[in-house]
Amino acid sequence: MPRVSGILWVDMDVFDGMKPVTQIGPVNTKMSAARNRVHVTNITAHPVTVIVEVMLPSGPQRMEFPNSPLGAGAWADIVNRVPARNAPPQILECDIRRNGGPNGNREPIQCDEIWVKTGAHPWNKLTVNLPFRIAIDAI
Repeated sequence: MPRVSGILWVDMDVFDGMKPVTQIGPVNTKMSAARNRVHVTNITAHPVTVIVEVMLPSGPQRMEFPNSPLGAGAWADIVNRVPARNAPPQILECDIRRNGGPNGNREPIQCDEIWVKTGAHPWNKLTVNLPFRIAIDAI
């Protein structure tokens, strides 16, 4: 179930191709298209701009975000003008891969921060139900 964070519904998952990792097994070195995704739904009456920051709380010991400008252990993305009420969720995503570290069960991925901006107003850091985590197996 999505988590309510202030003015947004937010959820997170890991996909490999077209299926959630939980349906096809753990993240492993054979996966070529795994992506960490954050789904953002605006539940207000006005469009908003959103920045999402995600991290690996244990660091990039078992998994990493190979294309992130923030380094292997974190990523961030922005989506402009998330539509208001009843619009489909906007998806922000980053490649994730299994690296050469030791195997681990329930490896955490954490949605660490969400920032929201409406029109010309200043950025607002959301705090309700944040940070939150999902966990996947890295084998």
